[in-house]
Parts: sequence; C-alpha cells; structure tokens
Amino acid sequence: MSNFIEMFKDFLNTKCKTSRSKIYEYIWNKYNKRLLYFIKNNSNQSPEDLLSEIMIKIFENIDKYDPEYSLSTWVYTITKNHLINDYKKKKPILIHDFDNSDIETSVSDNSFDEKAAQVENILKDFSPEMKEIIFLRYYEKQSYNNISKILNIKKGTVKSRLHYAKKILKENLEKNNEF
Repeated sequence: MSNFIEMFKDFLNTKCKTSRSKIYEYIWNKYNKRLLYFIKNNSNQSPEDLLSEIMIKIFENIDKYDPEYSLSTWVYTITKNHLINDYKKKKPILIHDFDNSDIETSVSDNSFDEKAAQVENILKDFSPEMKEIIFLRYYEKQSYNNISKILNIKKGTVKSRLHYAKKILKENLEKNNEF
C-alpha cells in the first residue's frame, strides 16, 4: 500500500501521465477481480459492463482520493454507490444469492463440501444487506469501520447485523446437526 501512496503523491506533485497510468494499473490489478465478484453478488446486470463503468468512475475521480484513508474503502464506496444508482435507474434488479462458484478451494473433502453447501443454502435466505456485510467482512476481510463507511451505516449496525447473521447460521446448523 505504501507503494501506491508514493505513486499517488508523485502523481499529485507532477500530474505526470506515467504516474497516472501506474496508479490505474495498480488499482486495476488489485481490485478488478474482487469488484467483479462483489458486483456479481449484488446486481443482475452485466458484471463486466458495470465493472467498466465503475473503473472509469474511479479513474475519473482519482484526484479526489485522500491517501490518508484506506484505498479499499474509497473503491468499495464508489462501487456501492454506483450499484445503488444503477439499481434506482433500472428497477427491478434482483439481488443475486451468494454463489461460491467463483471461489476456488483446494480442499476436496466431501464433509467440507457438504458443510459449505449447507452454509450457502442458509445464506440464500439472508437479506441482500446481510449478504453484503458478510461478503465485506469475511471474503474481503474489511474492518467494521471500513464496512460502516462503505455501506454508510453505523459501526454498531454492522456489528449487530453480523452477530445476528452468525446467530441464525449457528441455529440452523445446530438444528440440522451439521456442526
């Protein structure tokens, strides 16, 4: 990350095209697959088209990024806001269920696969808001503060939704004697 901040400060000082292209390349390489996965789970529009639109928006607004704050929070906030705006423009949009088909796992243990399928089945009944928080926390490893900023909700709301989600998950798994 410090490498990015150095590139960004160089860009701010010189407005050099080379610096700008390095910044674009860094953001693209770091976030394109992650954002594509996030988009697939939060919209039924063409994920590739939305990713292109979001990346253009990020690149057009790169001057507004403040290196004092987390780059990932800034990128996900732009993504989330773009998806919300897209949703408002193109209603109705269905929120996709969590799909782990894009997540590769080296574990081929059948019991693990069965438990993962059970968890996935339970997650299908969760609200889109709950799925977003779970995705950001456990897949993207975002902090409570970052999730709060990305979703524009209070930190306490993030914690309570995660607690509630884990409670429901645990109850369902215990009911089915899975764990």
